[in-house]
Amino acid sequence: METRVDPPHRWLDGLAEALTDTLSGARVEGAISGPGWVSVRIGGRFVWMVAQGGERMAWLTDRPLPRRFLELLGRHARSPFPAHLGDRVLTGAEVLETDDGQVDGLRLELGPAPPLHLDVRFFPRPGGIWLTGAAGEDLARQGRMDDRPLRPRPPRPDSDFDPDEHRDRCEATLRARLLQQTARTLRQRTDQAAKRAQRRVWQLEGDLDDARRDQGIRARADLLAANLHRVDAGRDHVDLTDFDGETVRLVLDPSRPPAANLDRWYKRAARAERKLEQVERRLHEQRTELTTLVERRAALEELDAGADLDAWLDFAAAHELDPVPKAPKPASERGKRPAERLPYWSFELDGWELRVGRSARDNDELLKHHAHNRDLWLHAQGVPGSHVILRSGGRDLPRRLIARVAQVAAHYSRAKTSSTVPVLVCERRHVRKPRKAAPGEVVADRAETVFVEPGIPSGCERRDGD
Repeated sequence: METRVDPPHRWLDGLAEALTDTLSGARVEGAISGPGWVSVRIGGRFVWMVAQGGERMAWLTDRPLPRRFLELLGRHARSPFPAHLGDRVLTGAEVLETDDGQVDGLRLELGPAPPLHLDVRFFPRPGGIWLTGAAGEDLARQGRMDDRPLRPRPPRPDSDFDPDEHRDRCEATLRARLLQQTARTLRQRTDQAAKRAQRRVWQLEGDLDDARRDQGIRARADLLAANLHRVDAGRDHVDLTDFDGETVRLVLDPSRPPAANLDRWYKRAARAERKLEQVERRLHEQRTELTTLVERRAALEELDAGADLDAWLDFAAAHELDPVPKAPKPASERGKRPAERLPYWSFELDGWELRVGRSARDNDELLKHHAHNRDLWLHAQGVPGSHVILRSGGRDLPRRLIARVAQVAAHYSRAKTSSTVPVLVCERRHVRKPRKAAPGEVVADRAETVFVEPGIPSGCERRDGD
């Protein structure tokens, strides 16, 4: 059977006549619908009307479509039509045409009085399905019906129309379209998943290099432990000679005694070692997932071009893939512009403005469009968190103010429950985003590190009303 349906003007008259002759007086027993299609059960038989994508079809059949096909079409959880069709009978079917005589749709007339009209309009794309009352009021709708006014006309006899042949042609066309849709959906989702996995592998490989470089922290902690007796309290750094004769500068917290600084260095070393272990484990998992996705994509290509829809659905079930395409946005929401929203929360501290990124993507937007090159940038070191911008414009800042802003950066990070958090500080111009980096991921050059206790310092207030 050829999988193509003729234009509606070639068969609408014959179908309307067949519906009137076959189902006139039969009771409407139910209806289901989805985006651009509706199926009405009348007298134990099914009338299908489809105005979806490039398909323009309507047919009468004795058998329902398989449930898995309905899922591929996209089924409304609560169809807008059944609530209005109870205790109705089919009183006739008419062809809809424009004022200039162009055939454009099909109408099912439902009685008793007051009558209802269930219309399917094939043009303009994507067409529409409409249920109207006796006075023309809208009761339920899908798609567009407001282009050019339509008028009904009685069907004209069509002796060449074969309802069974037309049904088989429509169902074969629908099956072919669902086959193409399913194959495209499975390929797209597998490709998208593989691209995401590849990006994660690249990111984790970079994290692994960073974690390996951090393994020298324990050696520095051991060096500090060996020379702890030479470190005076209140110093912010100390220069020591390592075991290879090289001079190493270690940053200290001047507010803590030497022993507490040593303990902090050993904790940093332990975190670096745990990070290395975690990154190696996650990288192994991501590489395994990427290999699986590449093999799955190859298996999709191996499916014979002549494989039927059931074979593709069986493949999706075997590989736990969802073959249902993403549902289109409702027409009522299309074209709506999102409400204006800044990518940051605004604070005021000692007369200075702070901007704190709301999310990873908002962090990128904050840096790109809402920060001056000479503003101060702060971020908790080594953990996910918000980017914080101090609107300084290159002016000199007191160390106490920087430390208080660093507390805010530590508070809006994954390390907010830690007792002490290292925070990177530099001007915005020294922060760059690597190519193909994940949202919010940046590299800071010429950054110094300050150690603070997370929290919102006194006098720091929100300016945006929340």
